[in-house]
Amino acid sequence: MAPDINKAHAQSVISATVASGHHYGLGLPMIASENIISPMVREAINSDLHGRYAEGLPGKRYYQGCDDFDDIESLGIKLAKQVFNSRFANIQSTSGTVSNIAALKALANPGDQITAVSTADGGHISHARMG
Repeated sequence: MAPDINKAHAQSVISATVASGHHYGLGLPMIASENIISPMVREAINSDLHGRYAEGLPGKRYYQGCDDFDDIESLGIKLAKQVFNSRFANIQSTSGTVSNIAALKALANPGDQITAVSTADGGHISHARMG
């Protein structure tokens, strides 16, 4: 493709992104994964941390160079232990589905009845028949 065509496509994507952001600000998203984030969270997401791997636990990562992740996660663990008056905390979550399973296993017993919001009403896909 010629550079001017690439530039035109890039500008179209940028324009659509700006329009989406404007439209998004006109309502209140009721899907948890589309929640409105604070400026501080947006700043963290826009950092280079969002595209890096930090598998493992603080101080015991699979990849090298995760000192910043270790500091951030260690602080999160410390705060979670304070908030929940706990000796242990794990603030990692691999997905909404795994988080839901963890919560159900921790809070429910076999045979307990639970209620789930349908996906049409904003519930997570893991609550659905096909989830």
